Amino acid sequence: MLPKVVRDSEVLREITNPSGQTITFDNIPQTHRHLRLIVAGRCDRDHTEEVIALRFNGDTGTNYDYQNMSASATVKAAGELFGLTLVFVGVVPAGQATASYAGSFEVMIPNYTGTTFHKSLDCVVTNNRASTNGGIEITKRAMFWRDTSAITRIDLVQETDGNFLAGSTFTLYGEL
Repeated sequence: MLPKVVRDSEVLREITNPSGQTITFDNIPQTHRHLRLIVAGRCDRDHTEEVIALRFNGDTGTNYDYQNMSASATVKAAGELFGLTLVFVGVVPAGQATASYAGSFEVMIPNYTGTTFHKSLDCVVTNNRASTNGGIEITKRAMFWRDTSAITRIDLVQETDGNFLAGSTFTLYGEL
């Protein structure tokens, strides 16, 4: 018999209908073992999609690394980057994408209160830009923050100067 999986989680904060290009979760309680961030949304940039990046604790140093694997239609891609000032966590449709389409991503941050090891993140991204060949994309990312500090703040930043649209949601969960 397989063991039963139990996930005790609590919504720490939910931001709906945001305005502007940066979403901040600050004063994150240090009462859970893990964090899970779930985003669903769209932005108004004059393009088909917008990249969303993440920073911890306001750290703008070159302390972020990531590995990326993605697929859209029959095209597969992979790559890695080191020494970034932020890490790319998600993609959402933008102004030129098919109307009413949204993208989503989920980021798992284990042991966010720990102060012994650098932080690792696990992320899955789904993006739907159009109902045509290549319009749907899935991405898997492994990311790292080269810092042992407990995470007390998360900033989500758009790559360019667009705004998140009404109906977008950003939910941060604490998990036991």
